[in-house]
Amino acid sequence: MERKQLDSILLRNGEQFITYLITDEAGEKSILKLINPEYLEYQDKYQKIKEQFQLEKQVLNLLNIEEIPKYIDSGDNFLHLSYIKGQNLQKYVESKKISVEEIEKLICSVSETAGKLHRLGIVHCDIKPSNIIYDGEKTYIIDFGSVSFRGEESIYIQGSKGFSSPEIYIHGAKRTVQDDIYSITALYCWLLSSQNYNSYIEENNEIFKIGLADKKEDRFKSTKELTGAIKTIRRE
Repeated sequence: MERKQLDSILLRNGEQFITYLITDEAGEKSILKLINPEYLEYQDKYQKIKEQFQLEKQVLNLLNIEEIPKYIDSGDNFLHLSYIKGQNLQKYVESKKISVEEIEKLICSVSETAGKLHRLGIVHCDIKPSNIIYDGEKTYIIDFGSVSFRGEESIYIQGSKGFSSPEIYIHGAKRTVQDDIYSITALYCWLLSSQNYNSYIEENNEIFKIGLADKKEDRFKSTKELTGAIKTIRRE
């Protein structure tokens, strides 16, 4: 980290990681993610966390996708990333009313970004409201702390209740694009429900029936299929 830090704001003090918004002397903002030093006493868990963190750094260093944070630098216990302006969806919907059309556009955008990852053999594994940044126009996927390569077992994953696929919690299960498809569909359902569009969920139940199927083989085969289904509804 060559740029001199001028200011820092604590964004999250989690059990495993601490995240700061930092501003350098030129006024440029960025994100600093650190392994929580208090977690060091849990040696067995810490080793898994550290391995997963190394994978997160490796993946972000390789990627060049506009809709995800840019890798700046990293060290043994830290990761330095570009700052993305906007709010996470959890906070955004608490303060603003958004239309069904905007929700559909938003979900299609998230789905298309996930599709870019999938084509590179990467599964995010933790798509949820707090991991989506939205500025009112564009969406961005953040927090690759549970990332995995397609067809491999996760090094360490906790899952997020209500958004993670059932197989996320199965020891030894290999990651597939259907993990993210389940999460994106759950995000779609959550957004509609949070804005009191429950009748819309009932009217378009087939999308949720397929996207949230218990068995991954019964879900959409790709994010392209999911966005295609949503766009078909928009044309009707």
